[in-house]
Amino acid sequence: MVANLQRFRSWFLFLVFTMTVAACGGGDGGGPSPTVTPQPDDRTPASFTFTSATDVSLGATVDSNSVTIDDISVSVAVTITDGEYSINNGAFSSSEGVISEGDTLTLRGVASSEFSSDVIVGVTVGTVTETFTITSVAQDTTPEPFAFAARTEVPLEALLESEEAITVSGINDEAPISITGGEYAIGEGDFTSVDGSVANGESVKVRLTSSSNFSTATTATLNIGGVTGDFKVTTLAADTTPEAFSFTSVDDVALSATAESEAVTIEGINTAAPVSIQNGEYKIGDGSFTSDAGIIENGQSVQVRTTAAGTFSTAVVSTLNVGGVEATYTATTVAQDITPNDFGFTAVDQAPLDSTIGSSTATITGITGAVPISVQNGWYRIDSGASTTEPGTIMNGQTVIVSGESASEFETETVVTLTVGNVI
Repeated sequence: MVANLQRFRSWFLFLVFTMTVAACGGGDGGGPSPTVTPQPDDRTPASFTFTSATDVSLGATVDSNSVTIDDISVSVAVTITDGEYSINNGAFSSSEGVISEGDTLTLRGVASSEFSSDVIVGVTVGTVTETFTITSVAQDTTPEPFAFAARTEVPLEALLESEEAITVSGINDEAPISITGGEYAIGEGDFTSVDGSVANGESVKVRLTSSSNFSTATTATLNIGGVTGDFKVTTLAADTTPEAFSFTSVDDVALSATAESEAVTIEGINTAAPVSIQNGEYKIGDGSFTSDAGIIENGQSVQVRTTAAGTFSTAVVSTLNVGGVEATYTATTVAQDITPNDFGFTAVDQAPLDSTIGSSTATITGITGAVPISVQNGWYRIDSGASTTEPGTIMNGQTVIVSGESASEFETETVVTLTVGNVI
């Protein structure tokens, strides 16, 4: 407005001067020439404006748009406050200088080191003063969303870290950081549960202790500038089903004898498993044998014992059940041996006619259990028992005598046949 008024004033004075000269004559009168008064210097440029800069990083250097200085008749002074200027893209300077008609002017300033603050660069060209405002960015402590990958099937009561660190982004100042249900570590720092602060670009890991119960989730929640992210871990499920196991069967066990298996180790469970037995007893580690139901831990050993049958070639089966997995222990008694060692009787010569003649004594060996015994054409006596013709049984180590009637004729042979087991 001031510049326009000044131009109007100069034009008006020029018009008045011209009209005065014309009124006084001049033409052919031959009078003296009029005196011409020169125009005053115009030091007021046309208006110009610098566009404000906003959201500028703290302490950043920023240049204004360039403006062209017009409507001055002479070179004028340029002065600046709180910044620098450049004429025609030349070097920037904060010292007083001179600018001419048609020159371009650019300002430069440094943004505040505080958030949401203005720095005003002022420039005076001739008689006109204009400003370039630089507004620093607003504080932002709200990061971009973040998350930690959940972990499953983790051990009970284990101290576990997140598998990857998150990188804080989207903030321009340190943001408050806190955690519930665990601890956090910034970069290579130590884990802590104490509230702190974190900067943009820093990495953060979290850790927590898993539950002491199976199939149970535990969560640590990290809070950065009001944005939260969870680290969730879930413990493994209870497993009371062991790997398959077995006991070696035994044969040729003495009748009614006690038979014990080898010890086997229970593996593949992660908690105590129920254990029970049918038709026998079991022993865990160095404990005592029992037939009562109980529990067994992973890595413990177990043995089975049973009482063999009281009969030959008979199997007794004990069944051990651990967490639903069964294994049997079989004890089979010895087979009966009905084949005695060689035995015999001395023949009797010159026996009287029609007489009862007894044999020598034979001891039966090499048999097991009660073995069938029978006689033909005579009778037999076991140990000191009564003589008999009826079939019976004889035990290992017993003695036997056979008897028979001699013939009623001379030089006639009478044969008494004794059968023990399968030997005649």
